[in-house]
This record gives sequence, structure tokens and C-alpha cells, in this order.
Amino acid sequence: MKNNNIPDVHSKDIIGYLRSQGLTMLKIAKILKTGVPYISLVASGDRNLTIEHMRRLAKARKMPLWELILNATPVDNIPRKHRQAYRELVNVLKLSAQTHETADLDEEHLAMAK
Repeated sequence: MKNNNIPDVHSKDIIGYLRSQGLTMLKIAKILKTGVPYISLVASGDRNLTIEHMRRLAKARKMPLWELILNATPVDNIPRKHRQAYRELVNVLKLSAQTHETADLDEEHLAMAK
């Protein structure tokens, strides 16, 4: 059976990031259709989020999964020698996402104009 868990460091960082964005443990639990005790265990590093949990959280925040993970990953978790490349990758991904959002909006406007 496949293990769909993300390493502890990412799971607790994701919960910490969401809490820093104003979500309460109760709100996170409701999004995941679970209880606050489980979210507390994830926040303390005793449990992990599944990929499906992370997809639900990203959807609730209206962002792609990669963006949730990147936003929640502290730069300190990246080996020092890779931090510059990491920052550059984050910037490229964010620019790419903005370009795609603009293209999607343009396509929607064109479709509406017909």
C-alpha cells in the first residue's frame, strides 16, 4: 500500500503557514473533514497530512498545491548552498502562474465577447 503522507516537516509547516494566514485549527479541521485534535497532532509533528489533505487546503486557499507547499516551506529548511536556486525557482514559478492567470483571463474575456 502506498504511503501518501508528506514528511513531518512539511505537514507541520503547512499548518503553521495556514495559521499565520488567519485560519484557525477549527477552520482547517472543517476543510479536511477531521477533528481539531488531529490538526493539533499535525501541527506538533506527531501526524502527517496526506496529499489529499493538502489538495483540499490548497483548493480552499484558491492556490495550486505547489504554491501552498512553497509558501509553507521555510527557507531555513533548504540547504544553504541551494537557497539562491530555491528562491529563483520560487520566483519563476510565481511569474509563470501570473502569466497563466492572465492568459486564462484573456481567453475568458474573448469567449464572453463572442
